[in-house]
Amino acid sequence: MKNVFIILIVITIVSLSLSFLPYEFLENFVDENGPVENTQFILYGLGALAAWFFAIRREWSNGLTGGAILFIFMLRELDFHKRFTAMSITKTKFFVSPEVPLTEKLIGGMAIAATLILIYLFIRGNSKKLLNHLKAGETWAVSTFMGIILLAASVLLDGGKRYLTSLNIILTDSGYLLIVIFEEVVELAIPALLFFALLQWSRGFKLKRATREYGVTNKLKSEIKRKTEEGKEAL
Repeated sequence: MKNVFIILIVITIVSLSLSFLPYEFLENFVDENGPVENTQFILYGLGALAAWFFAIRREWSNGLTGGAILFIFMLRELDFHKRFTAMSITKTKFFVSPEVPLTEKLIGGMAIAATLILIYLFIRGNSKKLLNHLKAGETWAVSTFMGIILLAASVLLDGGKRYLTSLNIILTDSGYLLIVIFEEVVELAIPALLFFALLQWSRGFKLKRATREYGVTNKLKSEIKRKTEEGKEAL
């Protein structure tokens, strides 16, 4: 739990520190296709490549599924969920609006269904393992857990802005920008934590494998030594 609080404190401090920068700079900083968003899709892409690499090396049996999910997140950061359709396929309105052609609805529905199936398969194959390692306090499990929590938090933050608007609550420019900064920092932390979790897991996996191989080697040496001594005694 200590690491969890540290991550939350760092996100808060970074968000508050950024809020003191010039307004024009911050607008460009968190703007569409700005540095923050570009860094997000790069980190998601690196995470997907890392997961697939571990899958190819047969180090992670669910690496292909995990990499596919990270790749989908990367595509979302590149606005693929609305780039080729009349509106975003993640909105309920997309499937009921007469403005959206039936073919787009079918393709969008299949894309959503495929994503949900991937997420279900991934959760089914990894949830118990994650919880066990989280209880053991392993760093990669904590990073993964925080990435998932922040993913849910980013959805709530995005919805919170729309909720305030629906209540006719008008924020000042600085107040609205502070919310946007916090949301962007949270969204940036998600792929960063997931990517670092993969690196931390890989390091732990290699360490355990090396320890296991070292133990097997020593066991073989002891067995050979024992048989050699028994052979000498027999002579």
